Amino acid sequence: MQTGTKIALEHSKLTEKIIGVFYDVYNHFGPGFLESVYQRSIDPAHEAQVIHYLRSTHLEVGLLFNFGAKAEFKRFYLANSNKQIRGISEISGKVL
Repeated sequence: MQTGTKIALEHSKLTEKIIGVFYDVYNHFGPGFLESVYQRSIDPAHEAQVIHYLRSTHLEVGLLFNFGAKAEFKRFYLANSNKQIRGISEISGKVL
């Protein structure tokens, strides 16, 4: 656990800067369009996409931002040491 916490804290310096810039941009320009996609931009499908990217790459941190009526973000962390590489097992069978 110690190592994961250390890595998460190292990444937090960078993510804090990025989140700060997000709020600077949001405060300067205001919310995005009024379409419904912005009112509920962070939903389970978006979260699943970020998690998929983290699992399939060497990236450990993902940030999801919503420029809707209410500024919001979510931070995802998945240590590379927790990622499992899955091999494709050979399939044998009979040809009909």
